Amino acid sequence: MIYRLVQRHFDLSLISVQYEIEQLHESGSQRPDSGDCDNKSCDPISVKPNDSGTPDGENNHKSTASMSKKQVFIRHAGVCIFSRFLNQIQDLFGVYGQIVKQWLCMLYLEAVNIEQSKYLDFHSLTYLLGSTIRRPFSQRHLLDDLASEGNCTKIFKLNADLFCDNKDFTFYYDPHSKRYTGIYKILKGWCPSLGRADKVLHSDFIHSVRGDPLFIMHFDNFYDLRERYEDVVKALRVVIGAEKSERITLVLDRAIYKFAVFEKTVDDPSLEIITWEKDYKPCNELWETHTVEHFCLKKYKNSSRGIREYTFRYIDTDWGKNRRVRRILVHAINPNNKMVEVSILTTDWKREASEIIRLIFERWIQENDFKYLDVHYGINQITSYDTTDYSQLKEILHDKEIISGDYKSLQYDKRSLEKKLKDIIYKKHCRDEKIQLAQKKLRDFDGCLNTKNQSKEETVKIRKKHRSLKANLARWEKMNYDNTIEEHTKNLENIKKKLEEQKGNVSKVDTLIQEKYQCLNVRKKRFMDALRIFARNTFYILFRPFRDKYDNFRDDHDYFRNLTHADGICKETDDTTEIMLYPSAHLEPKMRKIIQDILHDLTLQMPMTIDNSGKKLILSLFESETLEVANV
Repeated sequence: MIYRLVQRHFDLSLISVQYEIEQLHESGSQRPDSGDCDNKSCDPISVKPNDSGTPDGENNHKSTASMSKKQVFIRHAGVCIFSRFLNQIQDLFGVYGQIVKQWLCMLYLEAVNIEQSKYLDFHSLTYLLGSTIRRPFSQRHLLDDLASEGNCTKIFKLNADLFCDNKDFTFYYDPHSKRYTGIYKILKGWCPSLGRADKVLHSDFIHSVRGDPLFIMHFDNFYDLRERYEDVVKALRVVIGAEKSERITLVLDRAIYKFAVFEKTVDDPSLEIITWEKDYKPCNELWETHTVEHFCLKKYKNSSRGIREYTFRYIDTDWGKNRRVRRILVHAINPNNKMVEVSILTTDWKREASEIIRLIFERWIQENDFKYLDVHYGINQITSYDTTDYSQLKEILHDKEIISGDYKSLQYDKRSLEKKLKDIIYKKHCRDEKIQLAQKKLRDFDGCLNTKNQSKEETVKIRKKHRSLKANLARWEKMNYDNTIEEHTKNLENIKKKLEEQKGNVSKVDTLIQEKYQCLNVRKKRFMDALRIFARNTFYILFRPFRDKYDNFRDDHDYFRNLTHADGICKETDDTTEIMLYPSAHLEPKMRKIIQDILHDLTLQMPMTIDNSGKKLILSLFESETLEVANV
């Protein structure tokens, strides 16, 4: 029986029925469950294109491949575009390479965590990858075995090799905070999304100057950014292969701003920082007394033809608070002639001022990337809610002294009592002034009443005021603040005595252990985040040629991502596997030509299939508007 579909898209319900019919016709052979480990015997639906479904032009690969032995319909065929990187990651992990390749494939398909893999077609994935592990429990068990710092470093090094091919080690550094909503007692820190302090997990990102994420480290709020950035730089050197003497330049937000940080960086020849000056106040006098330079920066809007020009006027001088630090005052003027004045501080005296301005004003490329990483790759996924007690981390952490909670409480009580005592003394002072003024007015009223010059009406008014003032005076004289002042003074002296006896500084680690704080175990998250970053970057490596050809920044991501998620038809021979992709998006002739060129270029790079068969992979775009679904 043949179901002939004369339309562009597949009718998946008919395909499903056809698959059941095929299973009934098969005597004794059953499709294996995609359970814990699927094998390649589970073939998706057999299909064949009609006569009009032949590729044309330079993408016609029919001459390359011999007559097809088998044609099958498979979902998620678009991931074969990443065959080079999927095979790289498999070779990197040896016996564990198959499951790591599967996770990377899941990320390409936007299954951003293991639980979301249930929405994927594992029959097709098994056909593509050779074997898969479907059950989340088994995947989590393997993740527990793989999630080590050494394996994370392997992925980061492979990722860095894609972007760090020169010795200009200039990077963007930005901390990204994720709110933790679990039940465990972990340290609180500033959460920008909430605008207040809450339980958070900090992820410190390192991006290339092009905006590609290279490295990530996770922290709780035990260390401040000004303390932990040194550990990040140390680990980054290992990943990018930089010697201790090689200079690294970090472009940071003003969260790093601190005099001690500048002093330390100035004395370190292997590190430079570029950041904003905090609380800068514009100063017109400097612009009148210093030489003003200027340059223009061009940015693309929605295509390479949509150029917007930004003008920068700047003064290059030193910082009055520390002459060894360089200060660049900038007037930034946008195309609408709106101007802002900012101050840039840096320890780098060798780099051109225009280059420094360009670097810090283009930090938006990494800020925008966080949203992209979260939506498409799940960079904010916790992955594991495991925690570690601080008693197990005591030997690892660099302990520091903090003010104890009891001491802080006593200081708070002291400030509260001092305020109350001050208010009461002020109230007593005001009462005494009122009493003196009232007594003076009463004497004046008595003098007026003893004279007979005023009229009867005036006498009545004076007597009324006299009675009212006398009543108020009696009420004020009854107010006794002395006992309260004496009590507060005594309590304040007791608190001051306790403060002298109380130990102010204590060990932070010991305090956290005593108060039963937990630290999130980010071992599994770190491994998956390394894969997420690698998936994002490899997507961009293949996407950029498409972006250049298409030259429309509004929806180029959507089109290319749709291609990588496309279903397709697989035709196999003894030596080759041809994947004919069938995107769900409607492609205009211009777009079809661009995609055909991209797939042709990928095929010329001689990629291998991702199913461990060693066959040559041929990628093409399915040309037919008509599809036959048939029994074979």
